[in-house]
Amino acid sequence: MPAPRKSLLITGASAGIGAACARLAAPDYDLYLNYRADTDGAEAVKSDCEAHGAQVTLLQADVADPDAVASMFARIPRLDACINNAGIVAPS
Repeated sequence: MPAPRKSLLITGASAGIGAACARLAAPDYDLYLNYRADTDGAEAVKSDCEAHGAQVTLLQADVADPDAVASMFARIPRLDACINNAGIVAPS
């Protein structure tokens, strides 16, 4: 029986660096993908990752809100690694 796949949480995974990390990790990890507001982007990344063998759970939460973070972690039964990528850029 093969060993269970490791699990990885990526914050800010609906676009940019977080999405790229998710796509690169999908062949080797089952993924918990956090996003704040971009549901369409998160669904697209989820679909791409599932096509490469990952089981994917989307976790909508604003990581600036401690209660939202606690709720997000309550939905993760086992976690092996985390890429804490979430961030925003203020308009110039």
